[in-house]
Amino acid sequence: MKLWNVGRLLIFLSIMISTISVCLTNYVYMVLGLILSIILVVTGIALMSKYEPIPPPCNVIAIVGNARASVAFSSVPDAVSYTVTSTPGNRVVTGTNSPIMVNGLMNDVEYTFKVKVTTKRGTSEESEISNVIIPRHFPTAPVSIVATKGSGSASISFTQTDGGQADLYTVTATPGNITQTGTTSPIVVNGLTDGISYTFKVTASDSIGQFDTSIASNRIIPSKPLYIPLEVRASPLNKSALISFKMSGEKDMSYTVHSIPGNIIASGISSPILVTGLTNGLSYIFAVSSTSKRGISNMSEASNAIVPIPPPMAPSEAHVLTFGNGDAYIGFTSEYPYDESIVYTAKAIPGEQTASSSISPILVSGLTIGQGYIFTVTATNSSGTSEPTYPTAEIIMT
Repeated sequence: MKLWNVGRLLIFLSIMISTISVCLTNYVYMVLGLILSIILVVTGIALMSKYEPIPPPCNVIAIVGNARASVAFSSVPDAVSYTVTSTPGNRVVTGTNSPIMVNGLMNDVEYTFKVKVTTKRGTSEESEISNVIIPRHFPTAPVSIVATKGSGSASISFTQTDGGQADLYTVTATPGNITQTGTTSPIVVNGLTDGISYTFKVTASDSIGQFDTSIASNRIIPSKPLYIPLEVRASPLNKSALISFKMSGEKDMSYTVHSIPGNIIASGISSPILVTGLTNGLSYIFAVSSTSKRGISNMSEASNAIVPIPPPMAPSEAHVLTFGNGDAYIGFTSEYPYDESIVYTAKAIPGEQTASSSISPILVSGLTIGQGYIFTVTATNSSGTSEPTYPTAEIIMT
């Protein structure tokens, strides 16, 4: 560039000298001036012919960002600096290396860029135009990464920060580099190994390849889920209840029953489990948890509702209504106060003949004619059997 400028200066001087020379009255001076002018023109042209233009940068590529663009280009030998200019906006940024970041652009607006280089010889023309880019919001890293263990899996929940423009989320497990993608939280990662400790990171990305990755989640160890007892059933007893349930089959497992209300607890290693200390006449339901070396399970679904009751009171006024042909009808009175189905049993003495019914009278058959008999009656419910009534008056079977 300096040779080019010197050459131009010499030509300019030659024009000035030749103009002055033709105006001189002295012939000798005029000829000398013209000769000098010719020498300067020839020298200036020679110097300008030696000038080589500085090539502008080539392969200009713009990479989109959030209100910015990264402009990359091929380097030029002996470059001192590069200048990038945007269109529209005419935003100018100078740097010493490729790429150069152009900030302050408008999102959702089309931009192109040109680059020129400055060397010790001068500054080049602008490069060819770059590709067109449209700056836009880019995804930001999700926060609140929480991992919840499963069996050979983990559920990863997260929160996307405001302004995020993610099209896809990718969860990566460490160790193992196992990945799973999704568009919303949570994302379940399968293929993990039970007993191995894992953490997880979530990467938010968009359709043009921009991304940002979160910090690591909490550490979890996948494991087989703890067994929750099934088919819990309660049977009422006197101030107690018998709780049955479907067992796991896993070794070294125990079970704990909780009453509602009262939270009365009973434990055992098998079904059923007896819960004592209940209040007769009060309604209860029950839930069961399991305990193993791996921990304590959640509670089962609630059992059916039961009301503990005492054994029934003995019937009163047992008596023989009629008898004959080996049969006897035994009447009685029950004053049991609870709404419970009671079975009444009449027994002949002597002998083993018995008969049962839920109402009075009870028919006792198979008695021996000519044999004398007395009879007692008992009442039975889920809590037990009452004492027998006073015996009836003796009859002689006819």
